[in-house]
Amino acid sequence: MKTILVPVDYSETSVGAAIYACELAKLLSAKVTLFHAYHPPIPSSEYDAVLIPDIDLEKENMLLLENFKRDLSKQISLNSNIECEVKIGFAVDEIVTTAIEKKVDLVIMGISGGGKVSEYVLGSNTMGVIRKSGVPMIVVPPKATFKKPAVLVFACDYKREVSAKVIASLKEYVHAFGAKLLVLNLEKPSVGVTFEKAVNGIQLENALSTTEHSLHFLPNTGDIADEMNKFIDSHDADLLITVPHHHSLLHRIFNKSITKHLAFHSHVPLLALQE
Repeated sequence: MKTILVPVDYSETSVGAAIYACELAKLLSAKVTLFHAYHPPIPSSEYDAVLIPDIDLEKENMLLLENFKRDLSKQISLNSNIECEVKIGFAVDEIVTTAIEKKVDLVIMGISGGGKVSEYVLGSNTMGVIRKSGVPMIVVPPKATFKKPAVLVFACDYKREVSAKVIASLKEYVHAFGAKLLVLNLEKPSVGVTFEKAVNGIQLENALSTTEHSLHFLPNTGDIADEMNKFIDSHDADLLITVPHHHSLLHRIFNKSITKHLAFHSHVPLLALQE
């Protein structure tokens, strides 16, 4: 894990995510790229049609990002391996493009959406990057503070086979952090175990046979987010890991009815792995 991309929009949440990323980078001896995507000013009338040259816009936005980096250094001790980059364009598109061009290993973002429950993840730039980048991503809640991840929770429901790529990523993070891995089955107790789920569970167990881990079952009584937070707190976990499938687990976790609890009370970042 050598390169971490940190999109910045100068909000409080992006400050928190940047601090988390820089602390994690020191732990992993990784390079951090602070990144900002900006738009050209739109003239309000024909009389305002004289636009600032692109090169001046780039210089202006780079100065803002350099100032952000300087302010960051007043809050935490930064290593010297931090660079700044700005691009003109839409945030999600430019973040994804930059992640691919730089071959980054991890993207770290805060939660945006202006505090509206329905926008917590599903309507934000954060979710757009998770869907499009193909790169592992850590989502940092507003109240999160950095702590070396010692206990990782991998949440799954055994409806799909966990891919070899995801298994490799799980092992990489467990090894990098020297952490314990808790595999958490989120399926409701009332739902019977199908042959497919049983096979997927056995395959996952075999794939993790050389990695220290333990299996757990969530007594899901209705509010999956509340039960998950209770599990995380009771096991003093530091990072929640999941795989974003379309209209599946991630959607169930971050829907309107349960988002508020996670958004305003969870202190645990979420790592979304890509298949």
